[in-house]
Amino acid sequence: MAAKDTATRFLGATITPLFKNPIPLHPNPEPPTTPSGTSFLPTSYGPSSLQRPLPKTLVFGVRHHSAPIDVRERLSLSEADLEALHQAITAHPNLLGCAVLNTCNRTEIYTVVTDVSAGLNALVTILSTIKGVDLLPYQPYWFSLLDEDAAHHLLRVTSGLDSLIMGEGQILNQVKDTYQASRQWKTCHPHLERLFQRALQAGKRVRTETGLAKKDISISHAAYERLKQEMPDFLQKRLTLVGGGKMASLLLRALHQALPESNRHRVTLVNRSPLRLKELCDQYGFQGQGWDAVPKLLTQTDVLFVATGAPHVLLEPDDFKHATPMLVMDVSVPRNVDPAVGELPHITLLNTDDLRSQNPLAFSEQQSVMEVAERILDDELTQYRQWLQSQQAGQTIHALRHHMETLRQDYLSDLATEDTRPLDQASRRLVNRLFHNPLVALRNETCPQKLETKLQVLQELFGLTPDDF
Repeated sequence: MAAKDTATRFLGATITPLFKNPIPLHPNPEPPTTPSGTSFLPTSYGPSSLQRPLPKTLVFGVRHHSAPIDVRERLSLSEADLEALHQAITAHPNLLGCAVLNTCNRTEIYTVVTDVSAGLNALVTILSTIKGVDLLPYQPYWFSLLDEDAAHHLLRVTSGLDSLIMGEGQILNQVKDTYQASRQWKTCHPHLERLFQRALQAGKRVRTETGLAKKDISISHAAYERLKQEMPDFLQKRLTLVGGGKMASLLLRALHQALPESNRHRVTLVNRSPLRLKELCDQYGFQGQGWDAVPKLLTQTDVLFVATGAPHVLLEPDDFKHATPMLVMDVSVPRNVDPAVGELPHITLLNTDDLRSQNPLAFSEQQSVMEVAERILDDELTQYRQWLQSQQAGQTIHALRHHMETLRQDYLSDLATEDTRPLDQASRRLVNRLFHNPLVALRNETCPQKLETKLQVLQELFGLTPDDF
């Protein structure tokens, strides 16, 4: 279904919830402990509060920790799906924006909601409609996190701490792409804007300050190491690589570095785009073939590596009937090689989930990285929390300014003199000077409980009313 057609089903319509009862928030399958131990601002400031509660930041989706590849590929989003999703969320009154992180290891929708249960229901319904699948059977695999848990999760993801291969660096660019796409779609709510900025800052700091940026950690490197583990002499074998994206390029680079020039004729690159094929072959010195050469190549190949962006199966069991005994590594999500191929007696089939153990970092080194990284994340999370508090304090600050300006204007209007300009300027400066220190104190308050108390006191002392907010 075209994205425009899918999105149209939501525009101007009320989405019917899938569930009669509100969907509960599912905890993170491996919930990270927030180092600070401090919670975000409460959603209200007590019965006497006049402030509007801040909207809630929510993340919903599936990830590799709890969802196997057959679930992740079912909920993976194509470009058309992403377009429909952004349009549907924009049209929904309870969803105030979104940013969608869609990789081979996760599909995560970050959004801002005014009502958590209604927002979660809407996300499930929208995703079900776009994918044309009932999400109920997948409920054990999804997760949803709120506010500080959601923020901490994104910081861990961006830093590579939540990756299939802990410390891999590609996720940083993927999060950056997610943020930029959200801005282009004009769905980047200010809370998401600031959260993704902090997450990208955290990711850069973690990679720099832990030394991860200097290490070769990626899905492609893990695949290369797994191929060596399965077939120690695979560099002496005939290799066919199908694809041309980032992962394929990284593997080609590794092969280029490992193989002497005399052995590079053993590697064949397959790509549907003649221009991309020529570009990669010229860059790495391997031979290339078009897609029509695949049937013949499968009878001459010992190792097949598949990494394309195609959203469907490209190779089925019948394609391997006359194939030589072969090791097949399919790192595409959705998978491009039918899982049934792995049932053939002469084929060994591996996928992304088979790479979990291929981290080049020793366990002690991983622990050391985690300790440094969590301190960085705590710092970045604290800055995000303080920004959120400033947003909440901003409501009372704005209301107080409005209240004082109203009183000031009333005073000036009661004056008999015709020229009130000198008094107008003097009274404006006086009001600004009187309230400078209290307003700075509100903005700088880092303790949520103390901030709540100060805001309540101000509201009561100055007799602020709903009209001021």
